[in-house]
Parts: sequence; structure tokens; C-alpha cells
Amino acid sequence: MSHQAGPYGTVRLKVLRRDPDSGVSWQCISTHAQDNPASAWTGTQLVFDMSQGDSGAAAVERAMAGAPVAELSTVDFRHLGYDLGHRFAGFNSWAWALVLQALKQHREQGG
Repeated sequence: MSHQAGPYGTVRLKVLRRDPDSGVSWQCISTHAQDNPASAWTGTQLVFDMSQGDSGAAAVERAMAGAPVAELSTVDFRHLGYDLGHRFAGFNSWAWALVLQALKQHREQGG
């Protein structure tokens, strides 16, 4: 599988796990020039674990909500093997924040 990373090219991913009930895991198998933010991904794993109910994050959301929350889904995202000292760490963290926020909004709007 692949991910089109805009002007940074295509990131090739190997599916390690795909379970509709619990999540997905991919490993980045593509290589990129050192001046490309995607170069920090090579060999890393992207893990999205999903759960329903009272996880730690759900308990915080419930406590902060102004109204009762009937059911919550939690996505636990991890980028395993990523070097936080890499020169593109800040950029990639910002980009992931945008992606995760877009996923949240999509889901909350019934997508």
C-alpha cells in the first residue's frame, strides 16, 4: 500500500496487521532523500489501535465534556521506531496532529 505525502512523494507501506475491530499497523518500506521529511519514516511502524468504552482517554473526554457522553471510541496512535532527534521531528509531529484532527472531525460528522 502507499500514502501520497503531497510534495514529499509517495510513502510505501507494508501492512503488518489489519483488523476492523482493533486497528492497523504498517511499516514504512520506502526510502527518501535526506532533505525530505519522509526520510525519517523509513523502517518505522505506524500503529493505530482502536477501542470502545472507558479507556484512559475516554475517561478524560467524559470528565471534560459539558454534556453526558454515551459512548466513546479511542484511537491510540504510535509511530514506533521514530527518532525524535531527527531534524524533521517537529514538522512530522505537526503533520500527524493535522491528520489525527481531520480523522476525528470526519468520524464525528458521521464519516
